[in-house]
Amino acid sequence: MRGETAEERAGLTRRAVHAGTGKDTVTCDAWLWASAAVASGYVSCLKLISLVGIEALWTASARELREWGLRTRTALALVAHRDSFNSDAVTKQLTNTSVHFISPSHRSFPSPLKDLADPPAGLYLKGELGLWDDAMGMARVTIVGTRAASRYGFGVAGALGRSFATVGCVVVSGLARGIDAAAHRGALEVGGLTVAVLGTGPDVVYPRQHASLYREVEQRGVLVSEYPPGTSAAKWHFPTRNRLMAALGDAVVVVEAGRRSGALLTADEALTLGRDVFAVPGPISSPASRGCNVLAADGARIVYDVEQCVKEYEALTRIERSGRAVKTPCAKAERRGGPAGVLGRLVVQALSCGPRSVDEVAQAVGCAPREVAAALALLELDGLVGREGVGVYVLSP
Repeated sequence: MRGETAEERAGLTRRAVHAGTGKDTVTCDAWLWASAAVASGYVSCLKLISLVGIEALWTASARELREWGLRTRTALALVAHRDSFNSDAVTKQLTNTSVHFISPSHRSFPSPLKDLADPPAGLYLKGELGLWDDAMGMARVTIVGTRAASRYGFGVAGALGRSFATVGCVVVSGLARGIDAAAHRGALEVGGLTVAVLGTGPDVVYPRQHASLYREVEQRGVLVSEYPPGTSAAKWHFPTRNRLMAALGDAVVVVEAGRRSGALLTADEALTLGRDVFAVPGPISSPASRGCNVLAADGARIVYDVEQCVKEYEALTRIERSGRAVKTPCAKAERRGGPAGVLGRLVVQALSCGPRSVDEVAQAVGCAPREVAAALALLELDGLVGREGVGVYVLSP
């Protein structure tokens, strides 16, 4: 969208709303209204859409809404909300915030979301629409866990993000503190594609501490939400957001989760949808690992090694490595023997001279930084290397 006028951006936003739907503007405005109504708390709209369809809901009287099961007060309030809805103002807001809206009838609306009992009435995207289409055509893994992650949890989530991205998987998570942030950063470190599913509007940075991560995902991935621009965080948004993360992933990996963690809701939804669930076990004395240990006891696939998890995932989904996968000779060597193969041994040799950054190691071994970062992730998980400050690696004692 760089270099376009405001009028051109408005036109693109309109096309993002309407293109490929085969519906008229009125129906598309109905989807915009329904998604705004859900964000305002009228979640019954989702059930009604499944029951009677969007066109009927868009024109329904309060009497009809009551016949469909709504209480009189709710029916009257919903009709008033619809009558006051201004689609032109909403479209202008989308343009001003550089947000795309995708209705369920749009060609870019992901089919996995239609597996849900209550699919969203629309999606709001921030980032390049082309990247979103790329992501929906690739293998995807959802990585979730506690906000209060341990050092161990941070390390595992980051290593998983790097390793999955290296083989061409899109990493899906929720941009929350802890495990989510580590998974996103891991994918970005190796040039992978990541999708952040938000519990706020797509233009709202939450938590505020993640402003830089938010910008990086916006520039190199996609931010997505079922809530319109300007929607602030609310407690009930996040459990409902979790169902989208479960549906978007071909599998869900839970890294650390307490017994009441929202990550377990994501895992439960994934199982309901027939997705595979992986759990990273942890110490029985750690509250942050109790949820994962219970998942493992209940039959989730156990993650005992990052490489094993990635290979098992590949076998389950039969993914073909996309153009985003690393396919250079160095990357192929990294898969042969040991935690990081030939490349891993070269990295260890480079670090024997002292602490080095990813770029310094890459220069020493003659490989791309993202390949070296992936090898370091495997070596780090196996305890062969550690970190000394931000982005600086050393051999473990």
